[in-house]
Amino acid sequence: MESLVTLAVLGILLSLAVPSFHQLIMRAQQRAVVLQLEAAVRLARHTAIREGRRVLLCPMGSDSSFSSGADVDDLTCAQDYRAGVGVWLEVDNQWSLLRVWQWPRTAITNRVGDRPVTVKLQFATNGLSNRNVTWSICLGDQNLSLVLNRIGRPVIRKNWGAC
Repeated sequence: MESLVTLAVLGILLSLAVPSFHQLIMRAQQRAVVLQLEAAVRLARHTAIREGRRVLLCPMGSDSSFSSGADVDDLTCAQDYRAGVGVWLEVDNQWSLLRVWQWPRTAITNRVGDRPVTVKLQFATNGLSNRNVTWSICLGDQNLSLVLNRIGRPVIRKNWGAC
């Protein structure tokens, strides 16, 4: 009888804890995507400065295959950042792939949350980016964003965007 009561109490406690674990796993995945985006931005900026060449940050699809050697004008990126990102270095008017980050499909929107982020970013030899960008990932009403200014410095912000 005591064993049955103990098992019943454990079952109740476990049923209360499982949703919390799921939420914890989802938040960890959200943070991992933002950290990978930040790593890609930092690699692109630092490579542009170190190598003295243009560097491109380009959304990549998980089911696509990309190879180096594409002409600067011919490189085709994915539609948005939901599956990954790639960093390309310009060498002799062709793009050379440096690194690819891929993650499980994740909705990555602008700060307002009304459309996916689709921009290709270029970093000049001085490390400046060609535009400001906010990559925003929502988990319920919790927002985690990566904000990039024109100087090329990324900052992670909580609840910066709209969900």
